[in-house]
Amino acid sequence: MGLRQQLDLLLGIETLLRDLIGPGKSQSISPSNAGKPRNRKPLPPLFGMPRDAAVRARYHHASQPSPTDTVPSQHYYDALLRPPHLYSRREVLTRPSPVPKRPGVYAWYFREVPPDVPVGGCHRHDSLLLLYVGISPRKPPLNGKSPSNQSLAKRIRYHLVGNAEGSTLRLTLGCLLADQLGIKLTRVGSGIRYTFTNPGEIKLDTWLERNALVCWVEHARTWEFEEQLLRAVSLPLNIDGNDHHPYNAKLRSCRTTARVAAKVGQCVADSGGPRQRGAR
Repeated sequence: MGLRQQLDLLLGIETLLRDLIGPGKSQSISPSNAGKPRNRKPLPPLFGMPRDAAVRARYHHASQPSPTDTVPSQHYYDALLRPPHLYSRREVLTRPSPVPKRPGVYAWYFREVPPDVPVGGCHRHDSLLLLYVGISPRKPPLNGKSPSNQSLAKRIRYHLVGNAEGSTLRLTLGCLLADQLGIKLTRVGSGIRYTFTNPGEIKLDTWLERNALVCWVEHARTWEFEEQLLRAVSLPLNIDGNDHHPYNAKLRSCRTTARVAAKVGQCVADSGGPRQRGAR
């Protein structure tokens, strides 16, 4: 490399350092200070990126407030704990739906509490109790598989018109309300799926219509906010990530008992019937 090229390289490095450090704080490279430590703030690690892309990303990291901080702002908490409006099943299922097709966290409030669910310490809004929160989409898999394309609109709607096979909330409520509603978890179709059968799911629809209301807030990194909520609020109907809750073991046992009974019980041919056609 010629002398001119070396000088050009040094000037380029100096310019890059000045941009990264900020005006008035850069140190020129010379034999007198080449070995001295520089007072620079550590840059965020960016592995596997070309140098130009890494520099651009670091500029963005330094200049843009992140909407996905590990500790969510008060705005996110207020949207779920002090919601301006709670939506009924009927409102959610209107066309067009008020629920956004965006990622986010949602919270379910209840008028009537399922039997034996402890509500001491649960958050209250007006006369309703917050018992469950959910997210959509889930945390992206770490094995390289494609992340979920679920949204608030899809997930909340499924809790209201789907079945226990695809909704952990419906599965939990159905198990807790089995005696009250006269329903039971059953193997359906080929025997792989577990639902409360079409008549049972309709009864659960009616209970949700009368007792459950939902609110939501958009959030890009839903799983991080959910972890914060599970640590900050008593949510007895949540299972995953909620092992510290005193009711968690009993709820797991209730669901396991229902599944074991269904496994040894009769398998029915349950096509879904009019309920699924009318819910589309």
